[in-house]
Amino acid sequence: MTYAKETCPPLPDDAQFGPMKRWLFLSPALLFMGGIFWMSSYPAPESLHLFPMWAGIKLVHLIEYGLLTLLWVWGLRNATQWSWRKVAFISILITFCWGISDEYHQSFVPGRTAKAADALTDLLASALVVGLVSFIRGRKAKLCYKSGSKKDEEAL
Repeated sequence: MTYAKETCPPLPDDAQFGPMKRWLFLSPALLFMGGIFWMSSYPAPESLHLFPMWAGIKLVHLIEYGLLTLLWVWGLRNATQWSWRKVAFISILITFCWGISDEYHQSFVPGRTAKAADALTDLLASALVVGLVSFIRGRKAKLCYKSGSKKDEEAL
């Protein structure tokens, strides 16, 4: 089964993305990254240890970095005209690099440690979110394709 190649509609002249508009779309992800840095500047609270951990995968990391990836996907989709693959790749790359830098940052914070497993969990969270969004986009495209009327087909 093949899907039609995704194309972005051309923007009207008055709706060109200026630098300020791009920053507005990207600012939620950047602010969330700042929040992650700020939270990891303090020793881990005791309540954090109550969150479930399975095979070294912390639920907190899955939620935190999954949300960060989602913010990057949303921001890059709206601030650029990149293809979905490029948006997905860049979102995963930014999130993973931020996870690595956060683990390095935590190595200097008393009461915190840097763990490679946490960085890999961040990568897993990012890949899961991109996979989920890709699945939803594919289902949406499939539904749109099936719901086309004969009148639409005749117009082609």
